[in-house]
Amino acid sequence: MNKKQFFFIFTFLQSKCASESSHNGIAAVLKTAARKGVGVRVPRSPQSRVWSRAVGIALRKVECGPEQSGSLSAKLQWLRINTVNVLQKINKTLDKGIFPLFFISNCKMNLKYFPLFIFFLIPLSVFSQSKSLNFDLKYEVTSNDFLLVADTADHKMGKAEGIGSVIFNDGTQGTVKVYFIYDYVKGNGDFIEYYDITLSDGSLLTIQAKGQSIGASSDGTAPLFTGTVTITGGNGKYEGVYGTGSVSGNRNESLISGAKVKLSFNITTR
Repeated sequence: MNKKQFFFIFTFLQSKCASESSHNGIAAVLKTAARKGVGVRVPRSPQSRVWSRAVGIALRKVECGPEQSGSLSAKLQWLRINTVNVLQKINKTLDKGIFPLFFISNCKMNLKYFPLFIFFLIPLSVFSQSKSLNFDLKYEVTSNDFLLVADTADHKMGKAEGIGSVIFNDGTQGTVKVYFIYDYVKGNGDFIEYYDITLSDGSLLTIQAKGQSIGASSDGTAPLFTGTVTITGGNGKYEGVYGTGSVSGNRNESLISGAKVKLSFNITTR
């Protein structure tokens, strides 16, 4: 949810509260007159009764802000003053896809009205939608160190590094540093790899991949890569971004310094 959407909802609720408050005042006067023989009755629609009760409960029973019970206008004034802080907290929690429980923990609530309070908060989390992060990555192996395991021919356990470039589907470009460990037999086996991606604006995104190297020839050349990926950290535009997805790619050479790797990523973020 962005700030415009939040202010729209807030203004709508406020206008409903104000109209109900005014209506109730007029109704009270006319009902008093009715008791004195005037005989005037002000009808109220079912919708207005729902708003009157719902908003009244939300603002009177959920005592966020002033400890003492106050008027509706006092509650709304407190909400206006604290709107910026509320927006910041909501934005942070919604960016992570987490229901804004901070709001509940900071409020005193009669448990009898807890379900209704949840009813008001659930629509906020609806705006927390998943997004796709798709990009291609190319890097060159700059170092490769390994140990030979004697259980079978060409069984290697090692670590390697690389540097390269990345381009996202929206045209954003950056550089990448790659670090990985592997357990291969003739070029096939398991690996764990980390990618430190830096964009031109200084934003950093770190991704972990766990996968397999498959289909390599007997000399370890031309393997295919497949695996699952997880965003493990970030800053700048990727501050607070988390997600999981998949990676696939290939290398046309054996795992030696100077070998070139091509990978494609498809990540769902929240």
